[in-house]
Amino acid sequence: MKKTITIFLLAILSILPCVANDARMAVEEGFAKGDAQKVSEAMSERIFMVAHPIRKPLAKSEAEQELANFFAQNKPQSFSVLHDNSQDNVIYMICKLQTAKTSYRVHILIDVMGDEERITQIRIETL
Repeated sequence: MKKTITIFLLAILSILPCVANDARMAVEEGFAKGDAQKVSEAMSERIFMVAHPIRKPLAKSEAEQELANFFAQNKPQSFSVLHDNSQDNVIYMICKLQTAKTSYRVHILIDVMGDEERITQIRIETL
């Protein structure tokens, strides 16, 4: 019995680093709560961001600040992933963000490098 529990715990501990690096989870949790810091944990050091009026590459810290500004003006009511898929080491997500003011379509691109996933693009458009 002890041996089985030990093996089970070791299996869980070996999976935890993979879960901690899951950019998709950071996107879902961060956008649902309006938490720019949570999203930035999974960002690349440079990220291309499109959210009116921004449309340019930004440093990670700048992108986090712009996303925080967006959330301050658009408090999320709900967030859902409409579609996600991967191809050639790139994951893309198409999501819907509902705020009190309007609905947004959110496109996320995530580069996969080995076991690491990093957000490289965030595009937020009014529906």
